[in-house]
Amino acid sequence: SLNNKKILVVGVAYKNDVGDLRDSPSLSLINQLKKLNPKLICKILILSICTISNNTSVCISNDSFCILSEIKSKSPNHCEELIPAIEDLLCKEDKVLEDLNQVRVNVGPGNLTSIRIGLTVANLYGQFLGVEIIGVSSFHCIASICKESNKDIIVAFNIRNNNYAYAIFDKKNQMLIDYR
Repeated sequence: SLNNKKILVVGVAYKNDVGDLRDSPSLSLINQLKKLNPKLICKILILSICTISNNTSVCISNDSFCILSEIKSKSPNHCEELIPAIEDLLCKEDKVLEDLNQVRVNVGPGNLTSIRIGLTVANLYGQFLGVEIIGVSSFHCIASICKESNKDIIVAFNIRNNNYAYAIFDKKNQMLIDYR
């Protein structure tokens, strides 16, 4: 019996590194399960936190796309804004903390104090909920946009007073070659 059960369907986008679900054979299975009981399908729900800049940014997404995101301010006031921003986002999406399956946090480069605030909140939520916590580099986020590039990729950030942090990625497999 499937009463009081949830099913998590993973690997729905059956092509490697593609978030496109069109023509996925898994969709017919998901639709049949939904007909049995709409509450049966459990989706991965991810909380993403970014405090590397002056903006306090949070996003709730599933494994395919961003459901809702919010940037709270233009001044670095992460201590006061981060947790209320997360609560507002969950409320707007009619979700509660316990619905989250994963927490992702940007680990920089960026303002060290701001990064620490994001990391602390991510760790608190992740440990409280017993879910996976993933640190995500800004370098990798930007480089992933350029997947189709046939040249090496250089990502640079002005971290303060015209001092730059950079990373160079190999064009073939986007592996990190060098960074500073």
